[in-house]
Formats: sequence, structure tokens, C-alpha cells
Amino acid sequence: MPASWSNKKKVERLRKDAFDSLTRMLPRAVAETGANFSIWSALRTHADQVALFTANYTPAGRGRTLSTDRSYQGRIWKRKAGGVSVASPDLGSNHEDGLAVDIHPAAIQAWIKTNGLRFGWSWDEGRRVGENWHFRYIASKDQYTSEGRLNHYDVQKALGVTADGKIGTGTVAKIKAFQKAHGLTVDGKIGPATKKKLLAGKGDAPAVTTAGATTTAKPATVVASATPGWMPGADRSQTWTGNSHKAPVTKIVLHTTEGGSWPTYGGGGSAPHFTVHRDGTVRQHIETTKSAKALEHPAGTPETNNGGCIQIEFIGSCDRAYAVKNGLFFTEDAQDQDLAGLASVLAWISAAHGIPLTADGLSWPTTNAAYTTAPQRMSASQWAAYTGVCGHTHVVANSHWDPGAFPVARLLDLAGGAPAAVTGKPVTTPTSSVTLPEGKALLMKLKDLPDFPLLRTSEHKCYYGDESKLEAVSGKSANSLVPGEIFGSGKSSGAHGLKAWQKKVGITADGRFGPGTDKAARTLQAKAGLTVDGKIGPTTFFAAWLA
Repeated sequence: MPASWSNKKKVERLRKDAFDSLTRMLPRAVAETGANFSIWSALRTHADQVALFTANYTPAGRGRTLSTDRSYQGRIWKRKAGGVSVASPDLGSNHEDGLAVDIHPAAIQAWIKTNGLRFGWSWDEGRRVGENWHFRYIASKDQYTSEGRLNHYDVQKALGVTADGKIGTGTVAKIKAFQKAHGLTVDGKIGPATKKKLLAGKGDAPAVTTAGATTTAKPATVVASATPGWMPGADRSQTWTGNSHKAPVTKIVLHTTEGGSWPTYGGGGSAPHFTVHRDGTVRQHIETTKSAKALEHPAGTPETNNGGCIQIEFIGSCDRAYAVKNGLFFTEDAQDQDLAGLASVLAWISAAHGIPLTADGLSWPTTNAAYTTAPQRMSASQWAAYTGVCGHTHVVANSHWDPGAFPVARLLDLAGGAPAAVTGKPVTTPTSSVTLPEGKALLMKLKDLPDFPLLRTSEHKCYYGDESKLEAVSGKSANSLVPGEIFGSGKSSGAHGLKAWQKKVGITADGRFGPGTDKAARTLQAKAGLTVDGKIGPTTFFAAWLA
């Protein structure tokens, strides 16, 4: 650790993963408490422990009578006047394995007691021995390992402040000024968005990966060849057989696991189709041509699991108090980086099954609403007619309320869909007049689908249509980010794809977006139950071949 972290200005040492965790956690603690941190002790050798013990204890010349008494070398030792409590060298200290720190002041200690466990730092040992300053790292509890190490020197250098390798209150003030100047959330924390803006080229947010993968897995890479069944690249180490869908697949249901590790789902008895970790790992349990089993289905109620839905569990908790108590990732705190893997799954499902990435009219509860008559829950008819993305909290005849107030608008935006309206409006029933094909019929149609010809990434969402201040319109070539008309008609031109779409919907195929194309797009969207906005993105593009 940098000497600036130590109250003695010495280079303290920890195991690498424990130190990496501190680099991520402590700046957040400083930003939220307004206090600077100081490390009083970290790794200690056995010789260090003996020296510390003998500096604070002396032979008692009596039996054990006080809770602070220690046994060492066959004798009872008592704490010296003004000394501090120290573990006996006979027992060893958990400082000796490089996984424990003594940290001050009280404000930082209190913050870590409340928030530290999700970063892997437990106060259990400190509580047992009455030491408010003592915390131990448990790697399996760390929910932020995907962020890697935060180099405090790099942050300070990028901000133009004196670089001592320790983010303190002065650096936090500079971070806030930087965030304000760049239109970012002003919280003084180096989250993924601030890190990307500040440290461009110095280790941006890590790429989304699937388990066992060695290359980046973004939505665009798996959507192009999406067909119902198994998602390419997803981990299949924990799979089960599903039942048959008893309705057209029109819904994506989001859950939270309310835990911090990969669930066993009772041997598959309550398994979803997918489980996704915030580090981007995607595990698929059941092929999407079959139904999953994560919903309740009381006798005499409408089909839920078999009612035409694809189900996804996201690892974490939607209940802040429960998350803090158990050291879990609180899903309302999810940043874009945390949602990237989940967004890739939604994008693939949408392309494979033709489900629009919208959540129109749904209310996402901010407090526990775990009962069947909760106001956000759908009726039987609404559930049967619904098309789009919803949560377990909305499913008819169920009592769970996960995923709570999930950041669904940002999730859908990352996945390439329409941001959700989370206004608490009643659920509206789609007026779709067509039924998209499924099963073999869908596969037969999918084989003839061309690729969507314009660039679609989490940063740039090109489409055919009028220019928008929120998204880039299609440019002069298939991968251009420059808004404007598309010229040319070759296969390298975006106009080639628009001509194919125009021909498919039965209008003049001139490769130009005008009133006639706008009207055709809106007509198709209304018939297919999609958001009617006239923009031809991937969903509206593919609907021409599927509807």
C-alpha cells in the first residue's frame, strides 16, 4: 500500500485481492462520510506480533481474572496501563496472512461496519474482540471484483492534483468538480461512468464476458444470428429440462436472486432460463424453446411459467436493508457496467423471439410489495395480453416483489430497446393484430432474415428514421456514426438494407427514408404490438419478415 495510507507513513502490505478491494471501497467511504481514512496496521509477521504484544502486555504473576488477560509462553499476561488489547502470539493473529487491517477514524469504521461486507470486509472478528478498527477480508463476499484495482495515483494525476496515491476528501472535491463539468452524477465516487471519462485509455470499464469466454461478448455479437434455444457463449454448466410453452412467447420476466452466489434452484425445480452476475457472466439453465420454473402457479390461476415468458435471475437483492445486512449487491445501485451482461441477454432474447424491449405502463415498487393484490401486479387478462419486459413483481397470482425498483430504463436502453416509463400508470393492453411465429415456423423464417445493416452498440444506436437528439440516425455507410442521408445502393451501404425492408413491406424500394417509409414503419409497429415511433431499429426491421 502507498505510504500515504499509513498513520506511520510506512508501506503496509496486504494480499493482492484484499488490497485491490480497499482501492475500490475506501474512496467510496471517503465520499460518503467526508472523512479521510488511515491504516494503522495490515500484514504483521509473527515477530511483529510478539513485539506488539510485549509492548502492550506484561506478565501478571497471577491467574486469569480479566477479559483482557492473555496466555503467552505458559504464563498469564495482563495489559499494561495505557496499552491496547492484542492477540497472544501463541494463538497467532489474523494479520499474519495479509487479510486484515486496522483502520481509523470512527466515521470510516462505522461506514465499513454497515457497507464493508459487500466489498468483502467483515467486522465479525473485530466485534468478537471489541475492536471497532479491525476488519478482515473474505474474498467470496466481495461483489466488486470485476472493477479490478483503482489506481489512486492515476485518478489524482488525471485531475491535476498532487498525487500521493491516496484519494481523500481533497481529491473527492476535485472528482465532484470534474463530474459536474462533464454532466455526470455528482457524488465524488469513481464509478464506471466517471472512470471511463476520467481515465480513458488507462483501463476503462471491463468488457462483458460469459463464463469461460476469452473474448468480449456484447449484445451485437450474439444478436446477429439469434435463434430460439441456447444463447451462444452462455455457460451451460447447470442445465435442466423445461416444460412446454402453452402460449406465444411475448414476455421477459426479471427476477433478483436475493443472494450473492449462484443458486442451486432446488435441483432445477425453481430454475429460470438464465442467471446473470453483475460481472457479466451469463449462465443458461433451460433452452428458451421450453418454459422455466421460477414463478408461482397456484391451482386454478392463469399459466405463469408456461404462459409465454422467458425468465432471468440477476444476482443481488432489491431490498436495501437486506442487502446491507447480508453484504449483498443492492440492485438499485447497478451501474451501466453492472447491467451490461443482463442487457446482452435481453438483446439476444428480443432478437431470437421477437419480444419488444419495452416496459410500457408498468410501476416498479420502491418498497416491499410482496403480496398477490399489490397494485403493480397484472390481472389475468393483462398478463395474457402483455408484450415486453416485466418483473416478478408484475406477474399475476404471484406474491414476490423482485426486482423492486430496478433501473429498467437504463437496462432497456443498454439492450437497444425503449426506456421504460416508470410512472405507475396502469398496464395497457397491446392491440397487436398479428401473432409472431414460434417453434419450427419461426426457425424457417429466421433463416431468411438479413442482418440489421446499421451499427448498434450500447453507446450508438443507429436506426432508419428522423434525426433524434437522443440517438444517432443512420449515416452515410453501414457503420457510420455521422447522422445524415445514406447514399449508394451497394451491399456496403445502409441503403441496401433499407431497400430490402421496403420491398418486404410492399412499398417503393428506393433506399430513402421519407413519409411513405415512416407510415409503413408505424403501421407495422402497430400490427406487431411494438412501440409506434416510426423508427426502424432491429425489432421493427426484423418484424417485416416475422409478422
